[in-house]
Amino acid sequence: MPDQRELNLALLQKQRNAHLVFTVHDDLNGLNYRHVVTDGPLDLRPRALLPQPDNAIVIIDEGRALRPLIAPLSAPSAHAHFTKCHAEPVPGGVQISPPGTPHVGTLACLVRLADASGPDAFAALTNWHVIPHAECCPGLEIHQPTATYGPIAKTDRAHAPTATGVHRSDCAAGSCHVRGFHTLSPRILGQPPLRSEPRRLQVGEECRKSGRTTGATRGEVIATGAAARVSYGSFTAVFEDQDVIRDIDSPGFSAPGDSGSLVISEDDRPASLLFAGGGNTTIASPIAHVTDALHLAWPVLPD
Repeated sequence: MPDQRELNLALLQKQRNAHLVFTVHDDLNGLNYRHVVTDGPLDLRPRALLPQPDNAIVIIDEGRALRPLIAPLSAPSAHAHFTKCHAEPVPGGVQISPPGTPHVGTLACLVRLADASGPDAFAALTNWHVIPHAECCPGLEIHQPTATYGPIAKTDRAHAPTATGVHRSDCAAGSCHVRGFHTLSPRILGQPPLRSEPRRLQVGEECRKSGRTTGATRGEVIATGAAARVSYGSFTAVFEDQDVIRDIDSPGFSAPGDSGSLVISEDDRPASLLFAGGGNTTIASPIAHVTDALHLAWPVLPD
């Protein structure tokens, strides 16, 4: 007999207008749960958290696509600090792009590569779709797009989603030891210092991020363990075990241009990597999946 995960993923593939299949926890210990299918922006609590029969599937169809959150360089930003070029070492939360591309995303933060040593062990973290071709073109330069000086990182590794299979992250990293010195700061613009060890988000907790377009914002975790179908334009990829976050602040938790932002837990720990959204819904990959895909190590720096 197929398990519930297999049934959920099969349903996701059959439901043309359903983008999410996820587990909603009635308590933070995850002892009581139900599986929910949804499409696009939602107010989950009043509708999906109504009493349901055991193992019932609640279908909420809002009819909006989930897409990667990149933006044109000319897209407006909530605050100039997140789009201006920063002197090195550069903080997380600022806009980045490969040279010559028409879009921008966000630099998540400084990370450490578990399988590297010395100066090359430190790297910049973002999404694969912010620096596409990173998985097949090692050494691809990552820039602050309006800077007059050289790259702040060069790609080393990536996990690129595809139209086949089921994925757990959209991520890439690149060495920030370029031009003879380290270019990145361990701080994130608009956020307090990170605590060293990451953790999973929990349903109902408040989280934060700093991103190129909306700046420093807060959101509420409304679901974990989500499966999502995300349209990349030329193909659609299926993801599993993702975090779902809804807006608290205006202009919203995320917007196009915020792809690559690090989602931070209530207790200031790295938690997820933001990569897609639609309406008032944001999708982020738990940092454990990003860690596995890119072979990261924690803590990044000694306490």
